[in-house]
Amino acid sequence: MKPCQALRLLACGALLVAAAPSARAAGTFEIPAGAHFNTDRLARIGEFFRNEVTTGKIPGAILLIQQHGKPVYHQSFGVQDVVSKAEITDRTIFRLFSMTKAITSVVAVKMLDEGKFALDDPISKYIPSFANVKVGVEMKAADGSTTLELVPPNRPPTVLDLLRQTSGITYGFYGDSLVRKAYRAADIYAGDFDLAEFAERIARLPLHNQPGALWQYGHSTDILARIMEIVSGKSLIEVERDELLDPLGMKDTGFFVTDPEKQKLLAQPMPNDSDFRVGRDNNPTVRKKMTYASGGMVSTMADYARFAQMLLDGGTYEGKTILSPRAFKLLTTDQVGPGSGVERDYFYFPGDGFGFGLGLAVRTDPGDAKPPPPGDLGELKWDGASGCYFVIDPKQDMFFVLLEQTPSERQRIQKTVKQLIYEAMETAPAPAEDVDIGKSEFQSSCASCHGADARGKGPVSDQLKIAPSDLTVLARNSNGVFPTSAVYETIDGSRTIRAHGTRDMPIWGERFNPIVGLPHNVDPSYWKLAGPEQSPEVVVRRRILAVIDYLKSVQQK
Repeated sequence: MKPCQALRLLACGALLVAAAPSARAAGTFEIPAGAHFNTDRLARIGEFFRNEVTTGKIPGAILLIQQHGKPVYHQSFGVQDVVSKAEITDRTIFRLFSMTKAITSVVAVKMLDEGKFALDDPISKYIPSFANVKVGVEMKAADGSTTLELVPPNRPPTVLDLLRQTSGITYGFYGDSLVRKAYRAADIYAGDFDLAEFAERIARLPLHNQPGALWQYGHSTDILARIMEIVSGKSLIEVERDELLDPLGMKDTGFFVTDPEKQKLLAQPMPNDSDFRVGRDNNPTVRKKMTYASGGMVSTMADYARFAQMLLDGGTYEGKTILSPRAFKLLTTDQVGPGSGVERDYFYFPGDGFGFGLGLAVRTDPGDAKPPPPGDLGELKWDGASGCYFVIDPKQDMFFVLLEQTPSERQRIQKTVKQLIYEAMETAPAPAEDVDIGKSEFQSSCASCHGADARGKGPVSDQLKIAPSDLTVLARNSNGVFPTSAVYETIDGSRTIRAHGTRDMPIWGERFNPIVGLPHNVDPSYWKLAGPEQSPEVVVRRRILAVIDYLKSVQQK
């Protein structure tokens, strides 16, 4: 056996001893970073959906799971409607309902970051009728009857309240409070009206609670959209196309489907499950003046996957900056947690364990359930009345999007699908074939390395080749330097491809642990197994061997 082969086998064996990850996570909450998907377990998702279709519960669905920028599961089930029996594809058009809010909120935060308006701006600055808004307080009389008393707000509702759903603006199609009944009695969806008129209708109704006091789901996003129209001088769809849809290439996302050929692509619910229970008609084939920013958009898997990948990548997509780092942090930071003054009631739809940012639910803690529901801290999510659902998991560099039209079955299906997805994750290294590695690409990828082999000299670099496609995967979310993030994260077992250093730190520098630049929490005994030498050539060899091991697992994902 050649010396290099012996060294490789010894080092790779030591890597397994050092990391020693379990073949299966102990649970489905906070799985160690760097987990990959077991294809046999993923197959259970198909079994579940085929049973749903066969038993007539849903007409069909499509699911995409994407990790490290590549699909790991992409399947459709059933048909887009039971009449035409047309196949569901990435171009099938689905009504998003409240997943529209995520799109609107991203555009709003982008405009906020650009200085078009401010979080503490009162709504009345842009829509003067909101200066006269009142809060509805239920008062119980001596005879047990309840009346609604209108009182002034403690403070004006603001743009921040609209974004985080704390304005007191509600919906009238769920719950039995007197304010919600007032919404229903006002018949706010009657006629052909636009966002400007709709905002006036909402302003005439009482707020459900004091601004900032309670997370209250409702038409806040529609009022926000009207402000977006006012400050931009454009219609909502024009703003969203300019700021988000066109830059992302979301060409089939909008509010209406009037093209007869595209209407053939509309997914439909089961005939006995066609009531979306949102208090209004949502037929995208009939063009209307009103564009519901809170729930009126349609989209496709091809389009929404782009939106999800942009969120996973921190606001960028294929080199384009959609949201600045500051804007992305605003969007995804919990705004309703401890110290915010915001209360939660039975209708807190983000759910147990979740806070709420400026338009998206954010996982902040395990929650009260034992064991905790699946997922990871920092997870972003939202869903809609039709059953459409998406989850962004930055820790696993993964997202999934589920598109379906099944209002009565959606909550059960969403919960089951998420559980199956996280049960399919495991932390053991994926089986892989040998990777072809040789000299020139290794040199170019390690241009700033220190050590004999980093300069392309010696037996190791003569045998190495790192393909550009592999480098693209390995550089994701790192400081742009391949060996630092890949080697460090592989050795410590997390394999999340995130750099431990800073952008200006030499990738082979000595500002980390003196033992070959590893993080301080790595057991030095790993390197003792590979030999006592600490020369630059040996250091580089050992690091490269760890990269090889990582590349082998990446190629199987």
